[in-house]
Amino acid sequence: MLRAQRPVVVRGRTVEQVWRRAVTEVKVRGERVERERGPVRELRGLIAHLHPRGEDAFTVPEDYPMDEGAVREYENQLLDPERHGFEYTYGNRLRRHFDVDQVRRLIERLRSAPETRRAVAVTWDPTRDLTEEEVPCLVTVQLQSDGEDGLELHAFYRSWDVGKALVANVIALRRLQEHVADRVGLSPTTITVYASNAHVYEEDLREL
Repeated sequence: MLRAQRPVVVRGRTVEQVWRRAVTEVKVRGERVERERGPVRELRGLIAHLHPRGEDAFTVPEDYPMDEGAVREYENQLLDPERHGFEYTYGNRLRRHFDVDQVRRLIERLRSAPETRRAVAVTWDPTRDLTEEEVPCLVTVQLQSDGEDGLELHAFYRSWDVGKALVANVIALRRLQEHVADRVGLSPTTITVYASNAHVYEEDLREL
């Protein structure tokens, strides 16, 4: 049984800072656990908060496991409704899978009610995802005004590979945040990710 842990919080002004701090926390404070896809070192509960500052806030680190091209391809998929042969993509789940373009609905809601707490999109399909092998890690995205002229993004991951996926995930979420902010007349500000299970696969530990 996993011992009780407080949620771990990491903060940074660049995605690289958040990535390195999250990986360090998992390596230092995480426990070794056998999961469906192999042994991991994991934390139950991680909050990663990015308050971007500077031109390098979303620069891909040189030693990140994905190269720049792969990160940009992944970034583009978040707003693309096509599945392109995959079992699922976040873009498809957000824009077509449920027969509704949730991104468009987010924009409409924020335009009509700028202070809303209901600008929420989901990717999890309980009619499929409780029995299938390939299922979304990102479950929910919420966009909300900061009370002034900024737009915050909050996301929930049921499972988050912070070693190999964090940088690409946050850059893609920024793309979504910018897309919505531009269409509702706000400026994209902070990104906060809540992960119920944050982990690094044991086979990746030495490289990170």
